[in-house]
Amino acid sequence: MSGLHRLARREAQAAALVANGLPDKEIAKEMRLTLHTVHNYLNRVYEKLGISSRVELVLYMQVNSPEVRCSACGLCRKCCRCWLDQDNWLGRVSWPYSPS
Repeated sequence: MSGLHRLARREAQAAALVANGLPDKEIAKEMRLTLHTVHNYLNRVYEKLGISSRVELVLYMQVNSPEVRCSACGLCRKCCRCWLDQDNWLGRVSWPYSPS
């Protein structure tokens, strides 16, 4: 079972924006918060999910959150088939997927 249910609404929103590739400054602008508040949210997310880095958060969200969307097709991780593209097979696709 995912630990996402432990996150407050705004913490989950910040985590989803990280997973979609936004830097902290853009997250602050999107959520209308200070950069300091975004950092506080993300630190609480790390603590609640038992992770210690942004990379771990992105990987965690890829597996556990339907809100993470592929940047190529816009579909959620479970519905996206961009990884089936012959040029991107065997895990060479980064998530969120961005075609070169």
